[in-house]
Amino acid sequence: MSATHSGDRQRHALATLTQLARQLRRCCNEADLSLAPQVVVDLLDCYKALLYRFDPSTASLQLTASSRPQRFEEEQSRLEQGQVLAVEVLEEQKLVVSELRTLVSESQEKKLAQWVAAPIFGTDGVLLGVLEAELARAVEATERHLIQIAADLIAEHLAHADLHDRVFRSNVYLAQLNDITQQVSAEREVQGMVEAAARGLDEMMEVEELCLYLIEEAVPVLAARAGCDEQLPTQIRVVSDEGSTILGNDDDPQVSIGTGELAGSPVMTELLRTGTGGARGILLLRKAAGAGPFDPEQLPLLSALSTHLCTAVDNAALMQEIQRQATYDDLTGLVGRRHFLSEMKRERERARREERPLSLLMIDADNFKALNDNYGHPAGDAVLMALARELIKGTRAVDLVGRLGGEEVAVLLPGATNEVAVCIAERLRESIQQLEIPWNNQTLGVTVSIGVTTLSGDMSPLELLEQADQALYQAKDQGRDRVVSQYDLQPVTAHPEAPTAESPSH
Repeated sequence: MSATHSGDRQRHALATLTQLARQLRRCCNEADLSLAPQVVVDLLDCYKALLYRFDPSTASLQLTASSRPQRFEEEQSRLEQGQVLAVEVLEEQKLVVSELRTLVSESQEKKLAQWVAAPIFGTDGVLLGVLEAELARAVEATERHLIQIAADLIAEHLAHADLHDRVFRSNVYLAQLNDITQQVSAEREVQGMVEAAARGLDEMMEVEELCLYLIEEAVPVLAARAGCDEQLPTQIRVVSDEGSTILGNDDDPQVSIGTGELAGSPVMTELLRTGTGGARGILLLRKAAGAGPFDPEQLPLLSALSTHLCTAVDNAALMQEIQRQATYDDLTGLVGRRHFLSEMKRERERARREERPLSLLMIDADNFKALNDNYGHPAGDAVLMALARELIKGTRAVDLVGRLGGEEVAVLLPGATNEVAVCIAERLRESIQQLEIPWNNQTLGVTVSIGVTTLSGDMSPLELLEQADQALYQAKDQGRDRVVSQYDLQPVTAHPEAPTAESPSH
């Protein structure tokens, strides 16, 4: 071969490889590799060129592109029948290729063909595919080098396409995650948060069930679940990669952080961490049995969602505590004054609308100041708590018992006539009179005075409250430890400290 011809071939090869590199740089996905075999044909002046992708799940080659697209199905058929390239991947990732193969030409005449092949390896050394060419002549060393350069360019393109796909998927996941977190933030109850997260994750990952476990005494206990089929357990055990227990009981079903399997179904598990790094709970996702495994790339997104969900759960708990403090009295557990008055207004409207009776009891502990002076305020607190328990025990579920302030308590009785309300008041007074409240190796007792009133006409909530309070005053004036109804009231002068709906009396 003359030096001129050799130089021409080298320039042609360089120009062809440069063309391949430029074309691949303009492409962003694997589908654009269809041009590669034709470039190899031009590069080696060969009969045909084929590009295979390696499928690690089946350890087999899949024909991806051919320089003869019109014969693609035929080439694919030969591949499936084992009539073309024989490839074996050894542990050290070496490629063993049968280069000499007898094939049938288009004219049906047998001829001896030479095959040259080059492996395509990823950046992590894993086999991605094979680029091969068929020549009707002996393969030169230079041609082996050239096809390997082409294979390396394809490997670089695949790495770039993989990175592009990862970035694209990441952007899609982040957009979906943003939507999910907004939906979660719109909820105020933990169950609603989990249901919102499950809807979004089902679109992202085909999640069939999602469970939130909150940690109670080092055990993850189910707090909320959402999904079309309830299969996940109510308690789980979280184990390390070595199998040792991190959280939970030894006899509970075990999961590990990350992707895995539980009861035959693919699962993904993530910790809910507090701002200080402690474990707050566990988020567990399950796919249907037989579905493909979770994508490990989605685990960081689940971690981000878990962080947001942890904050949302803590905020919900804080709001519930604020609501509880605004609704209930810390000492007695009874509803507070503001909530009681709000409910009384609502029940008054309901009673007028449904034309049903509504009665109110005003209850005050007798000689309570003297008790506090003689035994101390802790003793007074103990008496109030015992009084509250007795009132709750002696009333119906539909009744409302509230502490209006100090030792004054009110009971709202929907549907109770005045006669029924007086009977209830007498029963409560007698049961409280019999209380024996232990205190510092002794027993305390308490009696109450009760005023009873029943809604009539256009009586407002304030008027209902004032009339019950007037009946209570007369019960006090008549000697305490007794019940006085609005119908028992005697004309009296205004009390110097007449109560209002906004301030406690006595």
